[in-house]
Amino acid sequence: MRSLVEGVMMQGATTNFVLAGGSEAGLLLTGLAIADELRALVPQARFLFSGSGAADECRRVCHAGYEYLAFGSPPNSRRAWRWPWSGRGEERRVLKRLQPAAVISLGGAIGETIGNAAAGLGLPLAVLEQRAAASPATQRLAAKASLVCLGFEETRHRLAAKCPVRVTGIPVARPATAEAGWLGAAAHVADLIRDLVSCEARRRVA
Repeated sequence: MRSLVEGVMMQGATTNFVLAGGSEAGLLLTGLAIADELRALVPQARFLFSGSGAADECRRVCHAGYEYLAFGSPPNSRRAWRWPWSGRGEERRVLKRLQPAAVISLGGAIGETIGNAAAGLGLPLAVLEQRAAASPATQRLAAKASLVCLGFEETRHRLAAKCPVRVTGIPVARPATAEAGWLGAAAHVADLIRDLVSCEARRRVA
């Protein structure tokens, strides 16, 4: 069953994931690699990317088969939902409607905005940092996160995290020649997020 609620398509019987971040190509590619791995792990998963609204960004996401929610002006794509973000608290309303199993902050201002909203709602929040020197956004979000995944070991001491911090390397797309059982950084992050979601589901049932 589907229903369109103020620009966001809702679907029943799915596990929703929100991947937030944009304006930098590296952030988007990381998100796509993780989504690909999670899609193979989680049945009936649905992925919604929250980005800057850049046309190229939207094309990449939609070409990969995922949904895209743009900030500000809508990109030139019929598959992109526009959310105007005209006032404070709008991101919280979107997350309340989606009820994602996890929110994944890929970095940048958008990742921090959505990450803060997720933390405020008590949703599982995974924060990714690909740089050796953690960005200010990551430093702020780490204290609110449920999981932090780092590209480099030396980043760890810069964070005041109260959750598991894992050094996974930098997620990239699975090579076409990868054999069964291949475990790259993206697959590692996907495994950790799946475990996070499973733990949260067990906690709610208990």
